[in-house]
Amino acid sequence: MITATKLIDKSWLLDTPTGKLGLLSENKQGNLTLVTPSGVLPFDDLASFESSFGKLKFKEIDRQNVTTISSIDGYPVHCQTFNQLESENDLIRYSEVEGGIVWLAGYWVYKVSGQYKYKLAIKESKHDEYEDVKGPFKSKMEAQFTMNSSNKEI
Repeated sequence: MITATKLIDKSWLLDTPTGKLGLLSENKQGNLTLVTPSGVLPFDDLASFESSFGKLKFKEIDRQNVTTISSIDGYPVHCQTFNQLESENDLIRYSEVEGGIVWLAGYWVYKVSGQYKYKLAIKESKHDEYEDVKGPFKSKMEAQFTMNSSNKEI
């Protein structure tokens, strides 16, 4: 079963037992669009979506327990309190308030052991150690799409 968590009016985040499926949105005509890391799929209505993916279970977000992701210039960071540092080579740098480790803001796609992976924020010291690094990205879905595309090219 797919759980559809309402984000805003006519927009849901879809979760399956194995992980996130994507973002489902409905336009004014009632047509649906599913955005996944591997592409965009249009549907005429909810029935056509459910015939392809199965029944949806709709739920609301518990807004009292939502953690906001902090960001610098739209690029997310992994901690709520941080010190913004001077940018170098167009990389947005920051450090945790309590630590001396320098991080790079945004989602990153990097190659390690022959496979591309992604993560939110990477240590500046690791940036040059990876075989290949792509980013930064402002959204997790953009990073996932890049990771999937990069892994298909291997």
